[in-house]
Amino acid sequence: MKIKLLISARDPGAAKCMMPIIRLILCHDIVAPRIVAHSPAFEYFEAEGFPVRHIQCPPLNNIHDPMKAELFQETDHILATESPDAILTGLSSPGVGIDEALTYRGKTPFKYSVQDSEGQVVLGFDRAAPTYFVASTRAAAKTERYPGIETVVVGSLRHACYAKLSPKQLRASGRNLLPPLTAAGMIVGFYGQPAWQWKGYSRTIVQLVTSLRHVMPEALVVYRPHPKESQDERNATLTLFASGGMKVVSDPNPDIETSLCVPDIVVSCFSLCGIDQVYLQRQSNIPLGTVLYLLFEPDIFKTYSDDSGSDVPWHVEDKMAFAVRRLEDLDQLLLRCATTELSVQVWKDIHSRVKPAEDSSGLVINRIIDDVEKGSLH
Repeated sequence: MKIKLLISARDPGAAKCMMPIIRLILCHDIVAPRIVAHSPAFEYFEAEGFPVRHIQCPPLNNIHDPMKAELFQETDHILATESPDAILTGLSSPGVGIDEALTYRGKTPFKYSVQDSEGQVVLGFDRAAPTYFVASTRAAAKTERYPGIETVVVGSLRHACYAKLSPKQLRASGRNLLPPLTAAGMIVGFYGQPAWQWKGYSRTIVQLVTSLRHVMPEALVVYRPHPKESQDERNATLTLFASGGMKVVSDPNPDIETSLCVPDIVVSCFSLCGIDQVYLQRQSNIPLGTVLYLLFEPDIFKTYSDDSGSDVPWHVEDKMAFAVRRLEDLDQLLLRCATTELSVQVWKDIHSRVKPAEDSSGLVINRIIDDVEKGSLH
């Protein structure tokens, strides 16, 4: 009899971590998967041809949201219908949704989360999954700051498919879709986030525009919105750049991997796409752009720090990306990230210190099978 594994996700990052696991499980002779997802993760799974159920109740802003009862009702119906032996959820933030509800309401002791941002723990309804699959021993140490969480190091599931990519070709094809640059022009990729509920987010964009106008006025800003940003929020971002005097276009590239290969500087508050870019650099035979995080607004910094247990992302700690913690440093860091010398050095450092991503899906599946089979003996 097959092990029934209920899989869920709600954000793109969580979906990308789950995809290699799902591909392997779908042809597995021991595990039978059932997949549920909020949008936009639902659309990612559907595009891959996975059999997935769309969660009708939208994600909640917080655990006090009046729609909580509706989310629990839908969650309980799924749990009663599927009777899973084990539950595997993604990690998404901000807000709470099906991942957190399954962790909270599921009766099986075999509950797991796949972590795609080092050290990230999403408590949701004040409860984390007992076991986290993480990318590295350092991620494990940060995750275990919460008592009761066990970690299993499996490598970066999210980047397993990068071994098939040619970042140099992606860079060329992506740049061909953009307007021509002046001789002095740089390409600055700004990667939006669904963070408009914090006042510091719009202030961050305004400060970035001011700084760009000061130090590199000929730059082309390529804005890629987060899938969860509304059309009004997307328009607001474009307006902030344009009204500040910057040339800005919406990202024309269909996929995030091509998009990240294009810019000279990849800029965001704390988007996981900065980690994607590091693994693209590891795969690339030419230097790509440098990554710069904007963490100078107190509420934006607190949001990142609370989720991750760190002041800055791990590749900033390792000097393979950079972060602005004080607004007065923004001009200088933008100029530094624009230099060829720094981009070459970062590329060399990544090649010498980052292991290529491996497909570690089997480690995840085998751990779940072992736990469930051992549990059935007791």
